[in-house]
Amino acid sequence: MVWSVPLKETKRKLFDAYQLGMKIGAFSASMYPLCFCSRIALLEGENLTLLSQSVTLDLKMMAKYNLPCAKLVVLDMLMIDELRGVDSKPFYIFKDSIGNDDKDIMNNAQMNHDYYLL
Repeated sequence: MVWSVPLKETKRKLFDAYQLGMKIGAFSASMYPLCFCSRIALLEGENLTLLSQSVTLDLKMMAKYNLPCAKLVVLDMLMIDELRGVDSKPFYIFKDSIGNDDKDIMNNAQMNHDYYLL
């Protein structure tokens, strides 16, 4: 219980930053706080089905405005799918540009020196 209050507060502030970024037109930059909101929700223990639905909607927007964030969230989505025992096929947003599994994301990250994904 000690960590639940700080995580909730952090998530709220990140979501506020996301909303502000969208409001002022900083679409690409506002995807980073949204990306970390979903990760914090996972760490908080949010219902995985609800989180999966939310992340699926977020992925579409991230793929449009900030592909590096989308790659991070796809990795989170793979973890959520594993915990739920389903396959939501989150790679559809990439339209086969980097492959169809987490190994393809890692290979792509190594080739492009995207160290934050490694």
